[in-house]
Amino acid sequence: MSIFGKLPLMFVVCSLAFLMSGCWDRTEINDVAFVLATALDKEENGMIRDSMLIPLPGQMGGPSGGGGGTSGNKSYYIDSEVAPTFREARSKLQSRMSREIFMGHRRVIVVGERLARDGISEVLEFHNRERDSRMNAYIVVAKGDGNALLKARPTLERFSAESIRELLQKTGIMPVSIKKVTVTMGAPGSDPIIVYMGTRRSENENEQSNEIEVLGYAQFKKDRMVGVFQKETAAGIAWLNNHFVSHITSVKLDSGQRVAIDIFLGKTRIKSEVRDGRAHFNIHVTARARTLESMPALDFRDPEIDRRLNAAIADYMRKALEATVSQMKKEGTDSAAFGMQLYRQHPALWKRTFEKNWPEHLKAAEFRFHVDVSVTETGLTLKNVTKGDNNR
Repeated sequence: MSIFGKLPLMFVVCSLAFLMSGCWDRTEINDVAFVLATALDKEENGMIRDSMLIPLPGQMGGPSGGGGGTSGNKSYYIDSEVAPTFREARSKLQSRMSREIFMGHRRVIVVGERLARDGISEVLEFHNRERDSRMNAYIVVAKGDGNALLKARPTLERFSAESIRELLQKTGIMPVSIKKVTVTMGAPGSDPIIVYMGTRRSENENEQSNEIEVLGYAQFKKDRMVGVFQKETAAGIAWLNNHFVSHITSVKLDSGQRVAIDIFLGKTRIKSEVRDGRAHFNIHVTARARTLESMPALDFRDPEIDRRLNAAIADYMRKALEATVSQMKKEGTDSAAFGMQLYRQHPALWKRTFEKNWPEHLKAAEFRFHVDVSVTETGLTLKNVTKGDNNR
């Protein structure tokens, strides 16, 4: 074969060489700082504080890796920087780190309360511009400074980020992601809510620990925090958003006995209508509950006691829902997306009448609550046990 006949083959071989150049832009794992959580705060002078929690692999495998790094050397590293903008603060942090900051494993974003009350639009903008950020990362609002929540040292978990994530997944509350907040802010007739967390100092066997706790839900009007749903209203806003996962409380029967109950399952249906230029909402809630304790002990096999217990739980839920809607009206927020329901069920009326000034229309809206509760599990009581033994 002549040299000219071999030219096509040589061209193909040379072309393949360009496709086999290897990982020219690779980053070694030893050169990466994996961030598990970040906290964003606004200082009193208006500057932005960016904080991040990074695990230290060299401290995680030995016996010194106790809860929160409290025994021996810490298994994590927390650093923060202050600058006029989010990006500048992050750049300052990177400038003194020997490893490249990587956000792909970030689980939690903590926003300090001062920054949340000034508005979180810039926080969302900053997050969405980061190339490694994940839209399913959880976002929480800290009571006080987010940096302080990040520095909490829980006893049972190695990192504060892990404690926050476990609380969001296991306590029956509504975990909120960056994606959910972004979508809610862009939807008609709805305002976001974000889990509100704080710290509580507690005593363990050897020393004090700083435990993280869920305090409720931060209430937002557009992108600004204006209040907090706590206790009964925290349960009410969850039910209005059709979220039923284990709410434990106690109710008092009309005869004076107090019963601890767990509302663990339910469904909320919201129907809207417009009369005389006002929005009317009929809220139907069906729920199931179980009894956990009664003081003094009651015989729940008695139909009359069962009826009174169902009525007491329904009354508790109705009052919680009414208090939640009252707080929404007071602050002018639609944390349950009633406007979205109106928009879906009456789109023409929404465009023509309600869209331009929905917060004021919400304050004038009428609400009716219909709650149906059934106690499906009464549990094992002393009378059940003794009667079972006597029948043997």
